Amino acid sequence: MKENVTAPESAGKLIVVLGMHRSGTSSTTRALAALGAEFGDRLLRPVAGVNEKGFFEDLDILGLNVELMNAAGVEWHAIGEIDLSKIDPVRLDAFQTRAIVTVRAKCQGRTFALKDPRLSRLMPFWQPVFDCIGVPVSYVVTVRHPISVARSLSKRDGFADEKSYLLWLAHVVPALVDTRGHTRVIVDYDLLLDNPRGELERMAKQLDLPLGAQQAEEFGREFLEEGLRHTRFHARDLDVIRSAPHSVKKLFVALQVAAGTGGNEEELEAAVESGRQYMADLAPLLSLEMRVHQHIVGLNAAIAQRDQQLAQLRAAVTERDNRIAALERSLVQAKVVQGA
Repeated sequence: MKENVTAPESAGKLIVVLGMHRSGTSSTTRALAALGAEFGDRLLRPVAGVNEKGFFEDLDILGLNVELMNAAGVEWHAIGEIDLSKIDPVRLDAFQTRAIVTVRAKCQGRTFALKDPRLSRLMPFWQPVFDCIGVPVSYVVTVRHPISVARSLSKRDGFADEKSYLLWLAHVVPALVDTRGHTRVIVDYDLLLDNPRGELERMAKQLDLPLGAQQAEEFGREFLEEGLRHTRFHARDLDVIRSAPHSVKKLFVALQVAAGTGGNEEELEAAVESGRQYMADLAPLLSLEMRVHQHIVGLNAAIAQRDQQLAQLRAAVTERDNRIAALERSLVQAKVVQGA
């Protein structure tokens, strides 16, 4: 595997964590602390019931990714390909300049771990940035069983399983395609929970980073617990799930092998290509789905605006009625005074 650049140790290093939402990317990122990685002090706060122990997502990068997706007219859960050409070139250049300055500063003199699941969908934007920052860049691709991801997204966001499986592909396939030829390690979330020390040693070896014994023990003792894993499935369980495309099943099996024994690189590439082709075949339908979604969003916004206007009108009518009632009371009181 090749590195992006050759740089002195003092220049720092960057580890980019990729993967689908709800796939254990937070746990994997936290594990990198045992390899000497830092996350900075501008982190997204933990959310009770969603991620109590923290997301380990840098707010500057997260904010940039959200702005970038908004500029492209998509939300994080859009399934179709994200078309950055929709963004004005001048604005896109400004985004990339901002990204270069931000990431370069965060990597200065340290090993910085960068994590946001949106990165998996935005690698065409970020890869040129990583090539420019002047530090070695390596990747960690985190994988979790697609059924577990679907269960989690159903609970948190109310997504249908069919959407969650396509989102899984939409994140995992580009994460693997865009890191070809670079230093990377594939981490299975369940394996990390089962054997944290063994997985940390494997990650350290493949990323060529030192493993701190005390930090590794702390991670295994304090951060990981069975309560973090609400579901546990086997690869063969996908065989009976009709809502999961065959490409999802094929790719997950290949990834489990790659994260365990290393496996056959050709088999993994074949599975990745199967997933990529499946998403390419769906592209016209996904484009239509995106347009329909945007139309619905527009209608909902118009309805919300109308409801706000109606509320304002009702408030105005109520105020008018109150004033009329007050005037009528004044007239009655005046007549009483005159009669007296």
